[in-house]
Amino acid sequence: MDGTDDLLEAVRSSDADRVNDAIDRVGNLEPAERGALLDETVSDLAAIYDHSDDGYVRQSVVRAADQLCPGLSAAFLIDDGRLEREAVERRADTAGGFFLEAILDADGRVRQSATRGLKDVYRCYDSLEDDESIAAFATELESLAADEDGAIRKHVLESKRDAEFFLQSPGSRLLGSLAREFDL
Repeated sequence: MDGTDDLLEAVRSSDADRVNDAIDRVGNLEPAERGALLDETVSDLAAIYDHSDDGYVRQSVVRAADQLCPGLSAAFLIDDGRLEREAVERRADTAGGFFLEAILDADGRVRQSATRGLKDVYRCYDSLEDDESIAAFATELESLAADEDGAIRKHVLESKRDAEFFLQSPGSRLLGSLAREFDL
């Protein structure tokens, strides 16, 4: 990918094909490249989000940020020496803060994308064995939910439950997943 300009122009465009292509290209980058691109674009992505009245553009920004966010592989890449823990934590914090804002968006598509993005942030912290950060997100989401109602509250509480899931032991997670899968 040619970098920031391509991504930023695509999310501004409101053209589904351009947006999807740009997000796919970001997803194909190496994790270190995605991290560097997040560092380069986060201010511009936030500005596009803040100044857009188009829900699809805001959703595209959130989806792009989600692709740029460090994920489950972060711990392995740190262990291999390909990423620095501090950089991964900073990027997860940055993306997570952005998703906390987006989960309060009036547009449900944006909130759903933010919920998925937060789940990736939790996966990242979980791979780093950082329960403290996940717990902080759960606490913040509980506080946000208290001030909301309707569909916004529903999405905020869904993300809080996701955070709480990652705070469970691996065995409890497996049992919970099986119970949900088989309606037990």
